Amino acid sequence: MQAWGSARPKLVTVFHTTLLRSWKEKAQMVLYRWLMRRCDLLVYVCENQRRHWRERGVRPAVDAVVHNGIDVDFFADPHTPGQSLRARRMLGFGPQDYVIGLCAALRPEKAHGDLLTAVAKLRARGVPAKALLIGDGSQRQGLEQATRQLGLGDHVRITGLQADVRPLIACCDVMTLVSHSIETFSLAALESMALAKPLVMTDIGGASEQVLHGKHGFLFEPGDIGALVRHLSSLTSPALRAQMGAAAARRVRQLFTVDAMTDGFTARLLGLLGGGESAGEYLT
Repeated sequence: MQAWGSARPKLVTVFHTTLLRSWKEKAQMVLYRWLMRRCDLLVYVCENQRRHWRERGVRPAVDAVVHNGIDVDFFADPHTPGQSLRARRMLGFGPQDYVIGLCAALRPEKAHGDLLTAVAKLRARGVPAKALLIGDGSQRQGLEQATRQLGLGDHVRITGLQADVRPLIACCDVMTLVSHSIETFSLAALESMALAKPLVMTDIGGASEQVLHGKHGFLFEPGDIGALVRHLSSLTSPALRAQMGAAAARRVRQLFTVDAMTDGFTARLLGLLGGGESAGEYLT
């Protein structure tokens, strides 16, 4: 990008990472820090992420937050209640089952095993819990083995990769995201919320900017199975699910749309070029 009337191009970077998982990523961050100090504008995808990296000395000339957004018209439930019931039956779930979904690649950091453990504990308490794992990946064989070891063979479905996840999310009573790392501002979380599903998710990255605890769902610390079970137990109430799901859908449509994201980037780029709103916040 080149500013009007200026010979020097402007350098803008959009940064999505929060936690660094490997030594390779940590080594790369040494180079990224050097590059970021030379950025005219560094854009984060949530405020928690900006705070995290500011505390660790990342100092561009200007930084700003533009939240991720989704196409809320696309992520609207196109199915009638009858169609959703038929889809549940095709997956082997009955109308009285409590179906808990998780839409994520089957990778170690997504911690699907935590949800399986929680489902086993719920069933031991008499809750007719079922798990629908939407996705595929390297951990599939291990998760299938864990399903058998936990005695959940008839109570877990793994869908594999899906071109359209909306019908599967619509089948669920509650959606979860139980990751131990990676998530900065989850698109999967926004998609589930837009489909009016209450969300139970780990409090990492920008989760607390997506879900207000007790209003749109619940947040818990990564790996805290007890808390996960308690929150899922609370949401066995259809009335509470309906209330939180409706609030979640409203929140996404008010704050986290593609249009809002596009407007945010436009305002900051124009500000950087001197033709509109402020690019962001200058660091001192």
